[in-house]
Amino acid sequence: MKDLVRLWKRPSRDGKRFSYVLIFKDEQGKTRYESLGHASDRKAQRQCAQKERELRMGVVGPVSMKLSEFLEDSIERARGQVADATIEEYDSTMRHFISVIGDVDYRIISHEHGEQYIQACLQGGNRPATVPICDQAQDG
Repeated sequence: MKDLVRLWKRPSRDGKRFSYVLIFKDEQGKTRYESLGHASDRKAQRQCAQKERELRMGVVGPVSMKLSEFLEDSIERARGQVADATIEEYDSTMRHFISVIGDVDYRIISHEHGEQYIQACLQGGNRPATVPICDQAQDG
């Protein structure tokens, strides 16, 4: 799994000392640098692991991620938990969804994007019964 936090050993201006810096992405997807202000390797490793746990647990909000990145990440997490055929179907459907609405940040997906995808499926020749969401939309 991809590391969310990198540890950097930053040299001082005179080159005789150094301190550690954590590098990570915040909830807006911007790269952040957090100086630890010390040169203790063990303490820096602990702080790096703590920041990694915070990011994974959602203490810091989700980072910006394109739908294609989200697809790759979710497939990686699902492997071994669901059947390969299910993953292939999900991959195919998501790639079609991305081709219809674009490779946008997953945080901006709305009902309008879903409706746009349903219309594209119907216009592409799919019958309403093969677009499950369509049945629910027609009932309501």
